[in-house]
Amino acid sequence: MNLKTLFCASALALCAAASHADDLTLNVMLVANPAIPGSYSAGWGVTHMEAGAFTDTYNFLGSAGGVFDSSLVTLGFASADIDFTSVSVNGHAFNLTNVGGLDLATLSGQLLSNPIVLTVMGIAAPLLTAGTPTAASYAGTANIAGAVPEPESYAMLLAGLGAIGIVIRRRL
Repeated sequence: MNLKTLFCASALALCAAASHADDLTLNVMLVANPAIPGSYSAGWGVTHMEAGAFTDTYNFLGSAGGVFDSSLVTLGFASADIDFTSVSVNGHAFNLTNVGGLDLATLSGQLLSNPIVLTVMGIAAPLLTAGTPTAASYAGTANIAGAVPEPESYAMLLAGLGAIGIVIRRRL
């Protein structure tokens, strides 16, 4: 390998490394609400210290799943803003809204089971050159309510109990 090739490869590697902000993988512990059995909540915040594209992954721990509601909001000024490009949980896309420079991502009423994995993709400080130091932040909350059985589930349960009752009665 000649010196020119080595130099070009090194420059490309440095550019690729500088084009992305810190990608994060975090575990988020869901906290049980003792007043409402089967319900859980969590909150988190992240600050990206470099401008550029990022992909953050959150693994929610402590729940068996249920009806999932969540929202994320950017916190920052124009030079330290975050633009969400995609937010999803277990493949379900969030609604993305930009209101006066404030990015919001929301999802409500989605029935999920474990593992619950949230993926946030965006650009930290989009007005700055990738790799420039910044402090671009966003925060999120999530709530999970235990799955409520559908009326059909109760009907099947009652039918099963009725069938067991008939079998027992015939044996007597």
